[in-house]
Amino acid sequence: EPSMAEAMMMNVRARVMTYLQNQIRERKWTQRRAAEELGISQPRVCHLMGDRIDRFSTDTLIVLLGRLGIDVTLSAKPLAAAKAKRTA
Repeated sequence: EPSMAEAMMMNVRARVMTYLQNQIRERKWTQRRAAEELGISQPRVCHLMGDRIDRFSTDTLIVLLGRLGIDVTLSAKPLAAAKAKRTA
């Protein structure tokens, strides 16, 4: 079972991956065109579109967003459980 930190990282990767998938679909790109635009191979695009989260680091996904001209911002907030512990 993944630790809390590992689960959070997987969640971040999943959200970024979904955003990238949506961008590719909205632009109506083929996997070949997406590969050219993103500077990666077509098999990597296939992994991206196939939810192969294990094949991508957070850093790589953020680089791909940058190649699409997408600005990345980060927000953070206390977890409800951690917040409850501090107030108890």
